[in-house]
Amino acid sequence: MGQLRTTLGVTLLAAFILFSATKVLLRSAAFGPRHFFSVPLEAIQHYEHERFAGLRLPAGEVIGYIDNFAGQPPDPGSFYLTQYVLAPRILVAGSSCRWVLGNFRDPAVQPPEELRHRFALVQDLGNGVKCYRVEEP
Repeated sequence: MGQLRTTLGVTLLAAFILFSATKVLLRSAAFGPRHFFSVPLEAIQHYEHERFAGLRLPAGEVIGYIDNFAGQPPDPGSFYLTQYVLAPRILVAGSSCRWVLGNFRDPAVQPPEELRHRFALVQDLGNGVKCYRVEEP
């Protein structure tokens, strides 16, 4: 009777582990390499040679990254692509750094009135890419 309980317990434990592992694998397969790692070469070249052409960022500074002034986290795809293109500079999401890179879909976007005194425009590439120096409040 004791051996039967042990065998049953080990079998149930193995089934639970297998079920959990399968669930994790299926979930990760849905967001697999095609989502995160298969960026078309044309997109990388567009960011390198067109979107950020002429951008001058200060050396040795951590650069903040925003794509909206609504306080929402940036789009992961454009953030990671920008981070890749601007390497070896360190790019962090948000506007808590002294220097902030704005990568906006709309070139005419401006900081809201309550933030204009903090965001001093240093460079505007005219295509939605803007470099700001952030002043302390």
